[in-house]
Amino acid sequence: MTKKVRLGIIGLGAQGSMYAKFIKDGMVTSMEIGAICDIDTSKEAVANTDYPGVPFYEDYIEMMESGKVDAIITTVPHYLHPEMGIEALN
Repeated sequence: MTKKVRLGIIGLGAQGSMYAKFIKDGMVTSMEIGAICDIDTSKEAVANTDYPGVPFYEDYIEMMESGKVDAIITTVPHYLHPEMGIEALN
């Protein structure tokens, strides 16, 4: 059996929630949700309800350094993508 890629989702708004649902529903068979990150702390309750057992972070760097994710997706405003992408590549 092939190991699943553990995806870190940065931003649990409309787009991030859609990706999380696709993965949770098994639509991406080679992937699982490794962690969720959002600066809006109210999203932690949503994550805990919809994705129980998935770690939640308020800081994307902390999430990336946690060892819980193999890859990330950024579902935040576009102007933040370069900063987060560069950090992920580092």
